[in-house]
Amino acid sequence: MKISSCRLILVLATAVSFIGFPKGASATTVDVTVGPGGDLVFSPSSVTIHPGDQVKWTWGSNGHSTTSGSPGQPNGIWDSGIHSQGATFTHTFNSAGTFPYYCIPHGGCCQMVGTVLVSNPTPTPSPTPSPTATPGATHPPFFSGETALGNGVYYLQFPNGIPFGYYAYLSDPRFIYHFDMGFEYWFDATDGNSGIFFYDFASSTFFYTSPSFSFPYLYDFSLNTVLYYYPDPNNPGHYTTNPRYFYDFATGQIITK
Repeated sequence: MKISSCRLILVLATAVSFIGFPKGASATTVDVTVGPGGDLVFSPSSVTIHPGDQVKWTWGSNGHSTTSGSPGQPNGIWDSGIHSQGATFTHTFNSAGTFPYYCIPHGGCCQMVGTVLVSNPTPTPSPTPSPTATPGATHPPFFSGETALGNGVYYLQFPNGIPFGYYAYLSDPRFIYHFDMGFEYWFDATDGNSGIFFYDFASSTFFYTSPSFSFPYLYDFSLNTVLYYYPDPNNPGHYTTNPRYFYDFATGQIITK
C-alpha cells in the first residue's frame, strides 16, 4: 500500500453555534479510546453529543494526549497532557459547536486527530419542523438539495443516491468542515455540471468533482489523476477518515491522503 507523507493540518477551528441547552437535560458520557492497540488514532475519531455531555478519553497505549485545536496550534479549550496506557481524561462540553482535537506527539506527523460535534437536542414541541432544503442561491449548485439538520450541520445526497455526507459551513461559508474529509475550501467550477473545486487542507491539494462526475470520484491536481474515495464499510453514509483511503487509477494502488 502506498502511504502519503503526513502533513500539518492548518487551523480552521470554528464554533458552529453557541446556544444554551435546556436545563434539566440528562448528561451523557461518551467514551473514546486513545491509541487502541498502539494504533495512532482516536477510536471513534468523531463523536456527536449534546451540550452538557462529557467525552471520556481512555488511553489504550503510551505517549499520547488529547489536546483541543489543530496540530501545533492548541486553542486552550482542553489539554490532557501526555499520558500512558490506562489513564483517563474527561471534558464537559457546554456549548454547541465543532471541536477538533489532536495528539501532541502524533497529530502533525501522523494525523492522529479527532472531532467532537456538539449539537443542541431536537426540540420536543409538536409539530416537529421538517428539515428544509437550502435555496439554491445560498450555496453553489453542487450543494443543491442539501438538507439543513440544524446548528449549521447539513447532509447532502445526490439524485443518483450517492451520499456526499455530513458537513458544516464555517463563519466564511466558502469553508466547510466535512465530517469525513476534514476542512475544505470550495470554488464553484461554473462548468454547467454543478462541478466544484475543493482545496483540501489535509493533503494541501486541489480536487475537482461534481454530482455527475461523480463524487466520490475526485480529480487530484497534485497527482494529475482520478481518485476514488472509499466509503467507510462500518459506517453507512460516511467515508473513510483517519486515514482516508483512495484508489489511484494512475497507479492502480490504494493510497492515503
